[in-house]
Amino acid sequence: MYPKVSVIIIAKNEPRIRHTLRSLMSQTVKAYEVLVVVDEPNDVSAEIATNTSELPIKIVHNDIPGYGGARKTGVEQASGDIVAFIDADCIADKDWIKNLVEMFSKSNVIVQAGKVVGIKSLDEVSTVSKQPNTESPSFLRFAPTLNFAFKKQLVNVIGNFDPEFKEGGEDLDFCVRLRKAGYRILYNPDAKVYHLKHKYNLRTAWRDGKSRARVFIKHYTAMLSDAFICFFHSISLLVFVILLVIGYPKLALLTFTPSLLHRLYRAAINVKQGSGIFIGLLGSFITYASHIAFVTEFAISLVGLALQRRKH
Repeated sequence: MYPKVSVIIIAKNEPRIRHTLRSLMSQTVKAYEVLVVVDEPNDVSAEIATNTSELPIKIVHNDIPGYGGARKTGVEQASGDIVAFIDADCIADKDWIKNLVEMFSKSNVIVQAGKVVGIKSLDEVSTVSKQPNTESPSFLRFAPTLNFAFKKQLVNVIGNFDPEFKEGGEDLDFCVRLRKAGYRILYNPDAKVYHLKHKYNLRTAWRDGKSRARVFIKHYTAMLSDAFICFFHSISLLVFVILLVIGYPKLALLTFTPSLLHRLYRAAINVKQGSGIFIGLLGSFITYASHIAFVTEFAISLVGLALQRRKH
């Protein structure tokens, strides 16, 4: 007998949730309940979910603004043995729940992340779903929550999602606390969701950098390598600009080369994962905004802490 699975979808005026819900109707193992968490009762996502009578849907109104609060509220309201997150712009493979549950059943793992396959349109789902899986299960340090599942008992050990992370970073914080408690995230490539790709813009990159900085401030010993990368690229870019301005272009390029090569390497990975060359390069280099946001947020926090101590 399969355990009860509570599927949680965090949504904010996302019309594409209808595709997510349709994919949950077609699961070979059905969800015990589907919780759609929204901030406002008149959210279009809630309206679409309410009209989907083929699923055991529960609309949950989040009283704690932000991503962290929404995920925390969703977990609190879930009554299943397993909590599975999927984003409102994702389509679940028909065996998504089945493969998650079977992996939990045949191993002692308590948390796992499935495979995320990027698609540009719904028409691609039928094609990519037939492609053979060449990956094996492995362990991850971090996994985003667009395809993420755990036994609900886990929150009794490490706590729920932190509502202080309002603009993102709540999943990274959760994963860091997992590692600190001695748990590992099992990557299950058979549990697939298809993610409708969205543009990664400067605003998103800046928000991601700020979120990572906040996680670093909370868990600095566990995030040192991430912080090093952000400081390295930010300082490299700053020195590059300064040297250009004062008239040393060759020295500027020489100083910037290690950072540039790293970003080209990341761009090559993006292209290999299915992005076009232009999109791969853009996605890689726009990450500089994320690095600068990280350093800026960290510096602001240090100044705030110093002023606070000075008052006392």
